[in-house]
Amino acid sequence: AGMWAFKARDGIATAMHGMWGSFWIAWGLLHFLFALNVLAAPTGAAPAIALWFFVLAAITIMGAFAAMAENAGLSLVLYTLAAGSAIAAFGKLFANDVLLIIAGYFLVVSAFFAWWTASSMMFMSVGKKFMPIGMAPGARKAPAVNIGRAESGVKHGQ
Repeated sequence: AGMWAFKARDGIATAMHGMWGSFWIAWGLLHFLFALNVLAAPTGAAPAIALWFFVLAAITIMGAFAAMAENAGLSLVLYTLAAGSAIAAFGKLFANDVLLIIAGYFLVVSAFFAWWTASSMMFMSVGKKFMPIGMAPGARKAPAVNIGRAESGVKHGQ
């Protein structure tokens, strides 16, 4: 998704999809290594894993600030995602299961906002506007996508 967003010249989507996609690949590999007993899964506080979540939160919050120039829906997705990541970081840092549960709720809310925003954007692309996402006044329009010679693609959106 990050590469497609780059092709479509969408800096926010490139950064967020690229970073979060990389995180989930690394997270999956880490747990695969735990399952194979190549690495020992941490018990109790896990400051190294907490750092992953702090970095995710820091970059995601900057994406949320940038998204305010686009629409409120995308900002809400990223704000709740950043909050969930930050709370998860503290939960991992202090081995606090209550914080991890709270982080989970923030991440579920973020998933709902993501569904709403993506659905709204999909309907707007075909001229329907019945799921408002709070488009910012003067929000940039998607730039024209120039297709190079022998390069497949479409000129309409992503």
